[in-house]
Amino acid sequence: MGVGLPDLGGGGFGSSVAQLIASFNHCRFASFGLPDYFISHGTVERLLKEVGLDAESLSEKILAILKNYDKKEARSTLS
Repeated sequence: MGVGLPDLGGGGFGSSVAQLIASFNHCRFASFGLPDYFISHGTVERLLKEVGLDAESLSEKILAILKNYDKKEARSTLS
């Protein structure tokens, strides 16, 4: 599984990486980026937490994806 994170300067890098990975194999890819709305002012740490891009939020999201991926893989190998 690949994971794309934004360079907080923007640019769509995650989409480019996802497209490249998909062109080579059937790898699952999750891209996490900034939302398309105004984000209030504050410290980087507070803002990342607000939009779900802090370490704790990302680890929860990635673990949920992997847990779901493992269930799908188990079903497909049993069929």
